[in-house]
Amino acid sequence: MSVIGLEFIAKTFGMEYQEIAKHLSITPPAIQGWLKGRRKIPPKRLAQLESLFGIESDYFQKELSTADKLYIQRKNAERLSREEAEEVEYTYVDDNGQERTGTTYYNPYEGVLNEIVAEEKKAILLEQVADILNNGDSNRRALLEIFLETMKRGNKDELTVLTKVINYLNDRLDPFADFDAEKEQDRKLYEALNNLVD
Repeated sequence: MSVIGLEFIAKTFGMEYQEIAKHLSITPPAIQGWLKGRRKIPPKRLAQLESLFGIESDYFQKELSTADKLYIQRKNAERLSREEAEEVEYTYVDDNGQERTGTTYYNPYEGVLNEIVAEEKKAILLEQVADILNNGDSNRRALLEIFLETMKRGNKDELTVLTKVINYLNDRLDPFADFDAEKEQDRKLYEALNNLVD
């Protein structure tokens, strides 16, 4: 059985359906109807859910991908960080040997948040690769295979050229950003790329 966003969001944020119903001024059976797919969540209620959780309304009714779930976990960790970060006073000795007092913020969720962000980036990348493999034409798949094979080999010279080509394609406004104009090899690569793209 698939889990729609509302169910995952409520669980992630640690909120019971009864509590959500109270916030929305509705009965818990109405929420059960949404979860079982008997009814769609009305636009008015989607706006209230968005406000309650700080998550865009399209996440509440859809089946969530791994990246979607990590996004929701990140939003919850960000909320907890805002709520539970605290100012901490500390003592230090300055350059003149004087003891001073300073303040900093301690966020107990910083490590967790960083881990979630890293996992979310990986999940998004994997979903993009899967989309190319499943929905891309044969040229896109072939390019992806060449790219992955080059990455796997790890040859420094190949990776340098690949990086320059990708940077060129990413930022044609300043294509020399990663090119050494003094090197004949880089100039030739830049010119060849310009001829191919234009």
